[in-house]
Amino acid sequence: EELPSYVTDALSYLQEHYAQKILAAELAWQLGIGRTTLMTAFKRYTGSTLNDYLTRYRLKQAIRCLREGQTEQSAAENCGFGDACNLIRAFRRHFGTTPGRYLSTQEPIGSEKNPL
Repeated sequence: EELPSYVTDALSYLQEHYAQKILAAELAWQLGIGRTTLMTAFKRYTGSTLNDYLTRYRLKQAIRCLREGQTEQSAAENCGFGDACNLIRAFRRHFGTTPGRYLSTQEPIGSEKNPL
């Protein structure tokens, strides 16, 4: 089944604007569809909610920033988490550990321990 263009557009938008605050209702309005239509189709075609997808994408970008030597605070601000506390909270929720401990294990993204 072919991916609807608005889902593709939503994915592109999330990847380009991940560092900004993104509201599903505003994104749906920009795409010219209803919020429920966007949320339902996004989950159906990606297997993930819009918010979960955005959080995972932000985490990937934060890992990249941290590996490049940015502080947790800087990576959090640059990747849409707002501050280091929110970044650490997201890391704990998804990986069960802090960014520092995660980086010390150097598990590559996509491995069994790092399913992003």
